[in-house]
Amino acid sequence: MCSSDLNPVQMSIILDIRDRLARRHTPVTVIYLPGRQELLAHRDESGPVRRFAELLGARFLDGSAAYRALKEADIRACYLPYDGHWNQAGSDRFAHFVATNLKEPGR
Repeated sequence: MCSSDLNPVQMSIILDIRDRLARRHTPVTVIYLPGRQELLAHRDESGPVRRFAELLGARFLDGSAAYRALKEADIRACYLPYDGHWNQAGSDRFAHFVATNLKEPGR
């Protein structure tokens, strides 16, 4: 998603949110949630979410990093077999990754 992908109303809303957050000095983190197929194919589909974070002036956290070092069987073991939702192990892995990264000093 780049600004040219957005219609004027969408862009106006995003910029309004950005400005309100800046006035309040509210730190924002946008976290990308990867899909199972993306991880299995070793693709990076985070670009639109990364650009959204940039438009907001937000910190971007790529959630695919929680799974990047896993082998295919280990990735599959983090998801329910019949759809793209995490099972408890996958959810716990992601939660630990996010909690660890949000605790970083200076964030």
